[in-house]
Amino acid sequence: MLVDRTRPWMLDKYFDASHFRIVEGEIDQQTLFKTLCDQLHEEGFVDAAFLDSVIEREAIVSTLLGDGIALPHALGLLAKKTVVYTVLAPQGIAWGDETAHVIFFTRHQQK
Repeated sequence: MLVDRTRPWMLDKYFDASHFRIVEGEIDQQTLFKTLCDQLHEEGFVDAAFLDSVIEREAIVSTLLGDGIALPHALGLLAKKTVVYTVLAPQGIAWGDETAHVIFFTRHQQK
């Protein structure tokens, strides 16, 4: 089952239209991270150090799962709210030696 119909609020809790983006044209991974983190910082979801943590985490090991899907995130629970930023990149974004087309940029709040 794709959606748990007993808890329809779950999708709304973690996904929203303001955190969905389709990338047209070329963009590199660092620019994508900066663009998303800047927006999240302006909205008050993360502090300025969040970007550095995401870059550091990606340097440890790629967050690309395979099949063009990546799940980048910070090293710790640094967000003020747990939400997923969904990015579609039809032309692809270089992700190490591979290419990402669907990116679920997650930020996690410490409970």
